[in-house]
Amino acid sequence: LTVMNLKGGVGKTTLATNLAAHFDIGLGKRVLLIDLDFQGSATTSLLATTAIGALPDVKIDHLFENGAQPVSINDVQLPLTGSDLSKTKLAPCGYSFAALENRLMVQWLLQEIDHDPRYILAEYLYRPSIRKNYDVVIIDAPPRLSLGAINALAASHSLIIPTLPDRISVEAVRNFVQQANAIKPSLNSHLSRAFFVCNRSSGADLTSIEQPIWDIVQGDDYSKAWRGIRHIVPTIIPRRAAFANATFNRTLAYLQNDNIDPKTKDILSAFGDDIARELNNL
Repeated sequence: LTVMNLKGGVGKTTLATNLAAHFDIGLGKRVLLIDLDFQGSATTSLLATTAIGALPDVKIDHLFENGAQPVSINDVQLPLTGSDLSKTKLAPCGYSFAALENRLMVQWLLQEIDHDPRYILAEYLYRPSIRKNYDVVIIDAPPRLSLGAINALAASHSLIIPTLPDRISVEAVRNFVQQANAIKPSLNSHLSRAFFVCNRSSGADLTSIEQPIWDIVQGDDYSKAWRGIRHIVPTIIPRRAAFANATFNRTLAYLQNDNIDPKTKDILSAFGDDIARELNNL
């Protein structure tokens, strides 16, 4: 599952990390969360729930530097020691990944490397040794068509596309879907599902201004825009103080004490269940 939108500020990392928490704790699944954004927001969020502290040397860089040649699982995947997410591992990312992405793309364009860097992640994830260890892989992709984002699209069966219920964000979704459709046939024909998620609304019930905008996403134009299976996630995820509190308290909203805001965990659980229900293997 790749959580992606080329517009920033729509809550991709928040959804990716809390979805991982629900698959782990709520559904008992073995989860691998891969951070492919050099800003490392997902990495920071998950490491904050652990006893690990600073970003260790284990990073997604090792995989890309080796061109998907065999690398130790321990070089890429980090157990979340001390976290409540006992069944989740993290492939961390940091700012060093930005230079690596650029270098690999230039080398590929100049034919200085003999492998296609767009498929490094796919080649790694579809190894039997990796597939047997996880039930679900969640990829937090950057808001740009970088090498990391292309690898995410090449490796995934499904996209989760969050959007705010405003016209600028909804139009950005259309543009992103059109770009994804343009590259999908040659990049990854198995990328078939798209989940559209209304995030950061004013409340659980959309306002009279938000509802018509969200109706646009559910309409025929957007249905035709995505060439594949389209799911409109029924759970609306509103803005809540619990998300800001979670950041301040170095945790995830899903993991907060229920006495703080039990409704937020219920909303995130409903969202995770919506996704799981539509996936054949869960």
